[in-house]
Formats: sequence, structure tokens, C-alpha cells
Amino acid sequence: MDNAAVFSIGPVAVTGTVITTWGIMLLLGGFAWFCGRSLQERAGMLQTAVEGVVEAMQRAIMAVAPEHGRLIMPLIATLWLFLVIANLAGLIPGVHSPTRDLSATFALAILVFLSVHWFGVRIRGIKNYLRHYLTPSPVLLPFHIISEITRTIALAVRLFGNIMR
Repeated sequence: MDNAAVFSIGPVAVTGTVITTWGIMLLLGGFAWFCGRSLQERAGMLQTAVEGVVEAMQRAIMAVAPEHGRLIMPLIATLWLFLVIANLAGLIPGVHSPTRDLSATFALAILVFLSVHWFGVRIRGIKNYLRHYLTPSPVLLPFHIISEITRTIALAVRLFGNIMR
């Protein structure tokens, strides 16, 4: 795996993974802008297709978290779209999937780790969220903490392993 810098901006080395990631972000942002600028009551083919994809994602999220689906939908849908495009980017000659780089998958896993806690506090409140780490017994607190950390590492490694050759 080649993590060589393509170019540098001062002390910051910019790798191919960073370039591909930013390209995907620009592509998704541009597509969202293009689709959103001309929404109509009577939808055309593109709008219908995009609404179908959004509706499918929303149904999937609501099936897993019916009471909180609307709150977590933007993050989950964005991650899903990014990962689909990122994984498929490797099929383009000369472009490598960002998820082939372990640092990119760890960055995404850390984002998910922080988001889980953010949404947990927003949904339950800080007191109830922290209390759930002490149930069924405060003796299990170290195991809960280890579980959170290992889940994040496992998420990063599994995502990396999906693209690794």
C-alpha cells in the first residue's frame, strides 16, 4: 500500500487517499446541489431516482431505529453514500479506494465512535447516557469501556478488510 505524499502544503503531506476522499466529497456535494436546486412537485426521472434512494435508506434506518431514525438519518445516509462511492472508486483505472488506507478507515470509525456518544447524549440526556454504562453493575464499567474501544477498532479493520486485496 503506497501512502507516499503526492504533494505537501507546508508540513502537511497530501496523499492519494486524501485527494480521492476530497474528490468524492466534492462529487457528492455537487450532485446534492445539482439535484436540490430544481426540486419540483412533479418530479422528473433524476428527482424520482434520488427520492427513491433516499426513501430506501430512510426505510432501512427506520427499521433499525424507529424512534430515532429521523435524528440519525443524515449521518447514516451520508456515511452510506460516501462508502458506496469510495469502495466503487477503486474500479476506476488509476484511482484507489480511500478505504484501502487504514488511516482513512480509522478516521471514519472514530467519526462513528464520537457520533454514537453524541447521539446517545442527545437522545437520553447526559445523566441517563452515562448511567447505562453502570448497568447492570458498576463492576462492569471497565468492560463497557473496553467494548467501546474494541468495537471502534473492529469497525475500522473490517472496513479496511473489505477493500484490501
